Amino acid sequence: MILQRLTPGQVSALQLLGRTSESLGVRAFLVGGTVRDLILDRPISDLDVSVECSPEELVASGHINAAVLEKISPFGTAKVTLSNNLIDVAMARAESYPSPGALPKVTRARIEEDLARRDFTINALASSITPSMWGEVLDLHGGLQDIDSRCLRVLHEKSFSDDPTRIFRAARYISRLEFDFDINTYGLIAKVHDGVVNLTGTRIANELEKIFRESNPLNVLQILETWEVLVDIQSD
Repeated sequence: MILQRLTPGQVSALQLLGRTSESLGVRAFLVGGTVRDLILDRPISDLDVSVECSPEELVASGHINAAVLEKISPFGTAKVTLSNNLIDVAMARAESYPSPGALPKVTRARIEEDLARRDFTINALASSITPSMWGEVLDLHGGLQDIDSRCLRVLHEKSFSDDPTRIFRAARYISRLEFDFDINTYGLIAKVHDGVVNLTGTRIANELEKIFRESNPLNVLQILETWEVLVDIQSD
């Protein structure tokens, strides 16, 4: 069970969130990069939780002190401090993109829809933290197989055109995890790499900041240069 790698404090915090969610009749899962890195036996820097209700509803249950809840965003995400652990708690959501590169419109959804909106299969994994399903892994898109094959694969063909920031993310993952694309995903990059010009300067700057926080930023930039992404940014 991958949750055995967590510290006692992390387990305690997740159990509280899981019990609270179950008392509200909804499911809660550890999701995304947290699950990926636990499977890869990599250090865990963040705990990301998706819940089939809003963070406000968790607080309103009375089980979680409102003082530990902060920074609720328009996307239904909040930061919660429990047992001295900072946890990103997000409402499970579906997303639609009004135009390429635009910020998404979000609606409340079930975990299955939440996982389907994610960038890559390796990040579309979830591990239940509710008591009745504690530790069960939900893999609807072949993420476990792709981790085993060290393969980076998108969930659908519009992934990069919907959100071109995923191109920068792909370069970071390939560099950091030493993964490679599947053939179809590499072809999509070649088709839509110029979509980065649809991003605002602020969003591009945010992505570049994330790159320079990587252990080998030069390698990430070289990957982007190979894909001609940096040329697209400069030409814009």
